[in-house]
Amino acid sequence: MPSAAPDPGAVSDYYRRVESHLARFHAYPASLSGAVRPTGVVRVGLIVQRDGRVMDAWIETSSGIVPLDEAALQTLRRAEPLPGLPATLPGAIDLIVPLRYAASTRGAGVRVGE
Repeated sequence: MPSAAPDPGAVSDYYRRVESHLARFHAYPASLSGAVRPTGVVRVGLIVQRDGRVMDAWIETSSGIVPLDEAALQTLRRAEPLPGLPATLPGAIDLIVPLRYAASTRGAGVRVGE
């Protein structure tokens, strides 16, 4: 018998917690800190375990700029562990989180989410 789908409200709440957590670690890559800063959005896929450890992470959609893509994965590494999963969610969850790099992002304006 298949297990019940997770509560969409619980998933949404957890997603917002992850976005908020990642925002504290998100910075524009120093390797691109010249006068003209490329901008882009990297959509990062990840699998999070109950305790907040990231089991796997990958670039779901590239920004088209390798240093921005690499910086997005580095953001995840710096942010570990992520917030733990609430008891109402399964033992692991897949998420796709957009990380936006803009010329104003810290280190120039980084925004997590869309």
